[in-house]
Amino acid sequence: MRFTCVLLFCLGDCIAFGISSISVDKICEGNPTLTLPHDDECQLYYDCSALDPPSFSPNTKYVRECKYPQLFSTKSLKCEDFYSVVCGSRTEFKQKCDYRAEQCNGPNCINCLMENPSCEGYGDGENHHSSKPGSPWRMECYKGRLIGTFLADLNQD
Repeated sequence: MRFTCVLLFCLGDCIAFGISSISVDKICEGNPTLTLPHDDECQLYYDCSALDPPSFSPNTKYVRECKYPQLFSTKSLKCEDFYSVVCGSRTEFKQKCDYRAEQCNGPNCINCLMENPSCEGYGDGENHHSSKPGSPWRMECYKGRLIGTFLADLNQD
């Protein structure tokens, strides 16, 4: 008889390191409601109850991604506002186009940065659209992240 034991617990902040797709499968088989942080990217996580693969990663049935600009918290094991999450050694993406759900490599794809400009190097608040210079388009930034885009009111003084 062979037993496999997986001990999962956290004290304060914790991050699951070195979780491969094989070990996630084994962990999820015995824990179908478990949620775990991804070990590399802060916006990703494993959801053992999610059996269908996400559109951005058809070969990984348990991987899920927080909606931009949220990040996955190792404390609450949920997606939360980015400013309340500590990523530790996990990569923290600030650009919307770096989130996997926003990536498109097909022939009919629109450049993601045209719709979702980078706020890198811009201050908080309203800024000129970084991918549409000279246009009336503006972008709203907060702590290096895109909050939204809009057309400037050209009739304002």
